[in-house]
Amino acid sequence: MINFKSIVLLLTTALSLFSFGGCEKKEKEPPTENSSNVQTIKEDKKSDSEISAEPATTEEEEMPHTGGVVHISCVGDTLIHSSIYEQAMSHGDLYKKYNFDETFKNVKDMFKSADLSIVCQDTIITDTLEPSGYPNFCTPSQMGDALIDMGFDVIAMNSPHMLDYENSGAYEALKFWEKKYPEIMTFGLYKKQSDSYSINIYSVGGMNIAFLGFSQPQYDYYTDNSNGAYLMQTDSQELEQIIKAAKKEADVVIVSAGFSQDNYGYVSDYQRNLCQDMVNWGADLILGRSQREIKPCEYLTRQDGSRGFVFYSLGNFVSGMDSSGAIGICADLDIGYDIRSHKVTIGNIQITPLITENGIVYPYSAYTGDKAYFDQILSNNIPNEYIKK
Repeated sequence: MINFKSIVLLLTTALSLFSFGGCEKKEKEPPTENSSNVQTIKEDKKSDSEISAEPATTEEEEMPHTGGVVHISCVGDTLIHSSIYEQAMSHGDLYKKYNFDETFKNVKDMFKSADLSIVCQDTIITDTLEPSGYPNFCTPSQMGDALIDMGFDVIAMNSPHMLDYENSGAYEALKFWEKKYPEIMTFGLYKKQSDSYSINIYSVGGMNIAFLGFSQPQYDYYTDNSNGAYLMQTDSQELEQIIKAAKKEADVVIVSAGFSQDNYGYVSDYQRNLCQDMVNWGADLILGRSQREIKPCEYLTRQDGSRGFVFYSLGNFVSGMDSSGAIGICADLDIGYDIRSHKVTIGNIQITPLITENGIVYPYSAYTGDKAYFDQILSNNIPNEYIKK
């Protein structure tokens, strides 16, 4: 049974300043927080907040006593270099040309016990184009099958690599999921800009969770989406409106935020400020991606004292990279929603480091190589109380 739905929100007069007088809008337009023709799911929950002066903290809150609790697992990017799919091909046969069982044999059961599992798809998945690695990626369809076999429910597609083959590649990436796995929710990549104004809401455990995906502009051709496939960008003037609208339609808002690779080894002011803004606007959980390394995670506090949580970068789930690109994290956490106060609580955070070596993904406990380098990366980025080794 498909347990998600897409809610289309229409523009009201709040954006009239951005349109030309006398021009009739024919496409769906970005939502505002006060949209008048919105299908109501939940009551409005709280007023919007400004940036708080209170410092971020790792101190967790108790789960709510009234309402639901959903256990979530999430991992970073599936960056499928040629070395990964060539290894899969070596394990294939007449009926399954690319077999990724060896790649994921150590982690295949990690995600099935979660109420909701999220993965960041980083490359086009299709068989209509030839497989390819860096710099323009295309991945065989058996990779998508492997993700479903592992138990993933939601696919974040807000990666600039979705446009490696421009519109045709992006359309094929979307078509794979639409045709073969229509019950799986995808978000972050759209056939056209107006589609991005539809807010995808996944219902699980009595909770309605909205998923939004954005990508920081990185290359010129990635930003020219006016006539085709579209990635909502982090500098969009509509970002605030869409997050606020999603918060009014769902109990919880999860944002996948793709950042550029310009700031290796640290969290930039741009990231911190934007994540704080998104939390203020209504984001409860932010999953940073596309940075090819893990980065810190923390609570961000709104002026009213409520908090969201951000992973500035989950790193790579699987890739052909080495060094800092070879380690990622699986984040397990509980999201609670109090039906009386409408408060969202994120807690019970456990992080399992993942290492890819020779095309095989290992949880930290199963990795037998030298961990000194990876231990240093973890100690520099992840609070020790979260790490599950």
